[in-house]
Amino acid sequence: MSNKGKNEQSVAYSELAIRNNLSIVEYCRTSVAAVSGCTAGVLGLTVGFKSVEEKKSLEILLKDKPLDRGKLKQFCLRFCVPASYRNLIWKLLLGVVPVHVECHSFIMDQRKQEYNDLLRALNIMRVIDINTSKPQVFLAMWLLQTGNFTYDINLGNEKADIPKLIEYSYCLLEKEDSVLYKHLQKIGVLDNLPLVKWFDCCFAGILNETALGKIWDKLCGGSYKILVYVVVVLLTNLKHRLLKCNNLISFTQCIKNIPEETADVIANKSIDMWQQHGSPLTIYDKPKP
Repeated sequence: MSNKGKNEQSVAYSELAIRNNLSIVEYCRTSVAAVSGCTAGVLGLTVGFKSVEEKKSLEILLKDKPLDRGKLKQFCLRFCVPASYRNLIWKLLLGVVPVHVECHSFIMDQRKQEYNDLLRALNIMRVIDINTSKPQVFLAMWLLQTGNFTYDINLGNEKADIPKLIEYSYCLLEKEDSVLYKHLQKIGVLDNLPLVKWFDCCFAGILNETALGKIWDKLCGGSYKILVYVVVVLLTNLKHRLLKCNNLISFTQCIKNIPEETADVIANKSIDMWQQHGSPLTIYDKPKP
């Protein structure tokens, strides 16, 4: 068979696998068999996992009419979304735009009008003012839009899960690196880690944009417990520098201005650790042993 024929057959197998929602193992098996003509043995699977063309697979999913949010969510949890498609995928998963692509322009115009109407209403109701933070403004808008805005609403009480995330972060750090855990505890840093801030901003301003995109792919896919693994990997990755710290001030200096390369390593290792623990979505999901 000519190279052109093999490529066409490979694309056909890829589209068939994605559209029929085959498992990733089956998809890799068909891809490898189509390209190389080899049987799908152990070698085929190994090569297949490495050669999955994520962008091409995503483009196949985006051809569905209507789009399938379930498949797109699974893609986010398994892979990193190509940067050129990230804006669209996040909007789809967060419900900003519908699964019917032909309606997107109209819906975005309606969204802008809706935003202005909600903002004006909240200002008139004196729920928000110029000092209200953006996250709280958006929360108030969402509550008003969904009919959950009551007269005794407290915009500062949206962080109920953060204490659990902090608890899991401590437990996982002690399990992964007891030496670092004890050192941070000894110098009085452990109880003063800026975890609330990190969880609140989802590491925006801590890690660079490229690394954030990889982490936020998982958040949009439904897993906020990924943040626990980012905390642990961030600390363990800077272990040699942190072990030289003897107080909170020196610790704070150590974690400032994390280089882009280091941030990318932290993001990749965090995702690897999260996957090794069974890719838990919420604080209520028990990780695999």
